[in-house]
Amino acid sequence: SSLICHALPGMVAHRSLPIGNRFVHLFGVQGYNSAAGSHEVFKMISSTRLGAVLMESFVVDGQPVQPGAVVPYHKTLPSKGLQRAVEVVAEPSFQSAWTVEAVAALTAMRHDAKVVFADRLHTQSFDRLIERRSLDEMRHSLIHATEAVATAMESTPGWSLPPQNCVCPLFPELWEERHKVMAHFAAQQASAGADVGVVVGSQHIDGVAEYLNQDFDETLLAEPKGRDGNDPVEWEKRAAVGAFLTTTRIFPPWCALPNEQEMTEDQLNLVKKFYPKYRNAFVGRLAGFQQRLAGISDGTQILGLGHLAGLCKQLDQQ
Repeated sequence: SSLICHALPGMVAHRSLPIGNRFVHLFGVQGYNSAAGSHEVFKMISSTRLGAVLMESFVVDGQPVQPGAVVPYHKTLPSKGLQRAVEVVAEPSFQSAWTVEAVAALTAMRHDAKVVFADRLHTQSFDRLIERRSLDEMRHSLIHATEAVATAMESTPGWSLPPQNCVCPLFPELWEERHKVMAHFAAQQASAGADVGVVVGSQHIDGVAEYLNQDFDETLLAEPKGRDGNDPVEWEKRAAVGAFLTTTRIFPPWCALPNEQEMTEDQLNLVKKFYPKYRNAFVGRLAGFQQRLAGISDGTQILGLGHLAGLCKQLDQQ
């Protein structure tokens, strides 16, 4: 099939692929939590008539959002404030201050396109990852992943945090499977009769494009067995992955390890038994980068999806 492909200088890659009589536009950004590419994504979404814009993430208070579902921003954010937010997103100064994912979501709503969660929940991906590996396999995988983080940090001194994509390709659950899921939901939205935009990290573009016209394996969305048991091996694996995520901050630890209040007393005791040795091992290997790993807080100057509710409340009261 024909393919249009171009990239805006250093910011956003763009591939357009036909599916039926519609197009799926893949917008590849440098990072979801960066403003790099916000201006370009605003222009690209605004100049393309889209029925839906698919995203890797969402932030909605108190509302569970399932993979492939519309993110209910219109229901959860103050209507007047949201209306004003989709107006101010057109201002370049706003785009410079907000992450590309927030700009993309607001721009989609500005043009009456649905915002759709196109990824799998990270908890589901990590549950699959943990369930499908033995304890020894998990240890070896985490050693490999830790070396990948060290290599990434060494090769790019300017990074405060390692990018997710230095680790995700090592785990099919965090890479190929997610590409298949995103491609599936993009095709699903296109089949509804409108062109579709998909905003992803630039390194995901080729993977999503590869699976766009392939049959989908529904088991990729099946729920893993869950986190209810007290199997020591499972909780040692969870403790190990949680310690890795705490150390590297590539994903939040709760993706693999529930918060304390969500664990039973037996589960918590198992975690307390296993967690320290893994945490010490990861901190020891990455000791030279700990200052950098701890040097960026969640309160960065760039505002993201988590700040949308506050913005809309503020605008609602003006």
